[in-house]
Amino acid sequence: MGDRVSELKHALRDLRDGAYRDAALRAATWHAQNPNDVEAASLVALALAGSGQAVPAADLLARVATLRPDAAHPMTDAIALLDTHRAFGALRALLTAMLEHSPNDPRVLTAAGAWLQQTGETGPARAVLRRARALAPTNVATIVAEAAAMADDGEMSAAIAQLRGLIEAGRADAAAWSNLGTMLTYRNEFIAADAAFRTARQLDPRHWTILFNHGMTLLKWGRLREAWPSFNMRLHLPGHALLPLHRLLPRLSPDTRLDGRTVLITHDSGFGDTLQFIRYAPLLAARGARVLLWVPPPLERLMRGVTGIAQVFTDRAIWPLHDWHCPIMRLPDVFQTSLADIPANLPYFAPEPADVAVWASRLAADTTRLRVGLCFAGSVREGDPRLQAVDRRRSMRAEDILPLLRRTPHLRWISLQLGRAHALPMEDMMSQVHDFADTAALIETLDVVVSVDTAVAHLAAGLGKPVLMLDRYDNCWRWLHGRHDSPWYPSLRILRQAQWGDWSVPLRLAHATLADFPPPGPRATGA
Repeated sequence: MGDRVSELKHALRDLRDGAYRDAALRAATWHAQNPNDVEAASLVALALAGSGQAVPAADLLARVATLRPDAAHPMTDAIALLDTHRAFGALRALLTAMLEHSPNDPRVLTAAGAWLQQTGETGPARAVLRRARALAPTNVATIVAEAAAMADDGEMSAAIAQLRGLIEAGRADAAAWSNLGTMLTYRNEFIAADAAFRTARQLDPRHWTILFNHGMTLLKWGRLREAWPSFNMRLHLPGHALLPLHRLLPRLSPDTRLDGRTVLITHDSGFGDTLQFIRYAPLLAARGARVLLWVPPPLERLMRGVTGIAQVFTDRAIWPLHDWHCPIMRLPDVFQTSLADIPANLPYFAPEPADVAVWASRLAADTTRLRVGLCFAGSVREGDPRLQAVDRRRSMRAEDILPLLRRTPHLRWISLQLGRAHALPMEDMMSQVHDFADTAALIETLDVVVSVDTAVAHLAAGLGKPVLMLDRYDNCWRWLHGRHDSPWYPSLRILRQAQWGDWSVPLRLAHATLADFPPPGPRATGA
């Protein structure tokens, strides 16, 4: 048996690697020798939580909390660990066990409420946080989490006032300032938001999430070149970098050549991100680089047609030899992209002519009506509660979009929606779509696409098709602010909510725009 310090460090590494059993075995020996050994007890508790043993983990976490009454509750560490490993079932079980074990501990209530808020469960979150405030009315973390839940419910003014109350009392921490910056960004108050983020960064200079959020604010403001370095601090967050950061492709000056070098681009987050930023692959090739691309299987066939890519692969078991790698959303930073020089040489996708002919044949029965593709909801993002919360804000329900379809029977509505479309009066052939190459070929036969902010909008715009994008009030940074066009996609028009959660304005604008759309010209009928 090694010494205590080295063994506990090894146990901590095991936890980070998801080796919960090994971590428990290493730390349990020291915990058995001294039940008051806080570090050993904490590691055992985290290992139990990761192994799905919620009740004994909650018991031990509560004991550690009593040994450290003035510190943050160790449940925050457990939440961070399980969240990093996407062990959301185990995390929910732990929250339930912890709330049953310590229903009157405001630290437990605050940690649980904050996580529920982040996953979009604002009702349960606010109920738990109200209990926490009743027990500890001045706790800053509770007040900050409650304000975030209020903002998620559309009560933005009240949420901002709550955070400013902390500031006026001289009690605001980095999280309070950062959340204030995010809320002010929602309202397009960028000067004040920027100042709030800069204060948060002074209070906690290496908080990667704060830096990332500040970067998103600067991007939405249009200060792209200044924003990218902060935005890419996200790569320090768990799960964001697939390969070692010291091998990242460096920023390129205008005259930098890459002859003889191999650059591996990796799919980064969502499908839409890769569809948007693959435009940089030809620019790398033009510098002389041999460009490799790793993507999930649904993107493989489509990406094989992008100019400048030497090889596309989907297997992560063995990475190919490369000089540098680059997560795809970091490429704008590599080229130091500003608002004035966004590469928008479209289209950069080219569907296979044979695939297009197949879809043209399937749609040949009616060639006179305007063909309108529709995607009214994003992917469900199963398994990730945070992304599910974003999807609920960006997506519409079938009943929301139904009035538009009923008011436009002269249009030929074609579904681009996977699932969710069975109850709507439109043609649904998505069961015959197997990947993004199929979707691209289908879109190529359409006249216009109506879509919420999801991969379909990026794909259609990347094909150069006219796109009417129905956008949420708290829009993504990439669509900037105060604009109805996009420098990323010249053929895309943004129809944005005027109020939080209200789709009436985007739908009214879509109806008016489609009414003015020119009639279709002669069509190919396929093979």
